[in-house]
Amino acid sequence: MLILAASVLAAGAAPAQDRRLEDAIVAAMKSGEGAPAIKGLVKAGYVKQKPNRRVDYVDYRAFRKPLTLAGATLVTIEEEYMTKHIGCCVNEGIGLVARVGADPQALTALAKAANCAIKDEEAVKDSLANAGARPGAGGLVYISCRSGDRR
Repeated sequence: MLILAASVLAAGAAPAQDRRLEDAIVAAMKSGEGAPAIKGLVKAGYVKQKPNRRVDYVDYRAFRKPLTLAGATLVTIEEEYMTKHIGCCVNEGIGLVARVGADPQALTALAKAANCAIKDEEAVKDSLANAGARPGAGGLVYISCRSGDRR
């Protein structure tokens, strides 16, 4: 939480709603329960209610307007959960793609503190493609906060 607070202060006074949404995303990263954070993002207009795409157990959503987390701009959010059994191996939790500046240290430290994994470039490409998001300029990081990522 200290890292999150520092990034909000460094970025200037973000609106209270944005801070609440950032806190909800951090809580989802730690708990693996993404629904409350996604509901808040939908209500505030950051993502659509209906996922851009659902593949197997995963809902993919692209951000419609900028929201930062630990100094990085969120690009996609995905939630993996089971509504009905369609085969093996649901890995419940959330994933994020974020655009980072020259130093992704704050975001990677937040991910580590939440027991999340930083995934490879292929995961970034898959999430962007499934959410219908464009990569844009800047380095991208994929963070997976699913049950299989917990240490």
